[in-house]
Amino acid sequence: MGYQALQGSATASANTGTNNTAVGYQALKNTTTGFGNSSYGTSAMLSNTTGYYNTGVGYEAMLSNTTGNNNVGVGMYALRSLSTGGNNVGIGYNTMSSNSTGSNNVAIGFSTNIGEGVSNAVAIGQGSTNSTSNTIVLGNGSITRVSTSGAIVTTNDITAKHIKGNSGALSIAASTGAGTSPSAVSVTGTDMSGVVAITTGTSPSVNAVLATITYNTAFSTAPVVVITPANAATASLAAAQAVWVNLTTTGFTINTNATAVVSSTAYKWNYVVIQ
Repeated sequence: MGYQALQGSATASANTGTNNTAVGYQALKNTTTGFGNSSYGTSAMLSNTTGYYNTGVGYEAMLSNTTGNNNVGVGMYALRSLSTGGNNVGIGYNTMSSNSTGSNNVAIGFSTNIGEGVSNAVAIGQGSTNSTSNTIVLGNGSITRVSTSGAIVTTNDITAKHIKGNSGALSIAASTGAGTSPSAVSVTGTDMSGVVAITTGTSPSVNAVLATITYNTAFSTAPVVVITPANAATASLAAAQAVWVNLTTTGFTINTNATAVVSSTAYKWNYVVIQ
């Protein structure tokens, strides 16, 4: 429906395509053997010849597609440059404007782009650009935060500039390993990392719990906790006086050894929790 829509070849016998729908000026104009295509809009899928099972909706949507198959372009200029690539989805104005041969891509958002020749890539969000195959880009360069309430699961490495915990506060309780009437007992940080500080009282006990730290949110299985000295007094603890950590799903304890820690002394540890 529309001037030169599904016009095909001047040689009538070359036009064997079936089950095509074209609505708009020059929509699917050059299709010959392609089949199962749907084209709505001026010049939508104009160049298609043998491509099949494509959908182009919008002015010049999928304009350059010739032999690509199973593509969906929705929006003005959506997938406009795509020529031979297949299995792509572009939703939004001018999506995937640079890619003509890539396949298996998804681009969603105003002027969202996936680079030429890139395949199996995803770009979501206004102006976002993905130039690397087998990757996902969420948002443009102005996006500063991505939030989710669920777990992020990967079987590969995580590369980040910084990793920062955001749990609520932990709690801490001193015990006999810290002696009688310990002071300045504190834990600052998150369930991921932080600092434990305590000034021992009199007569600290041997082989006893010095402090119990409780996570803000319990883990499903007990994580690994690494503590390191954060002041000179703590760094001097060695041999039978060295402290050790016991792990649970709800927190960890710092424990004294066969020789008690020194009374009336400020100790401090950095901790890192790894699940």
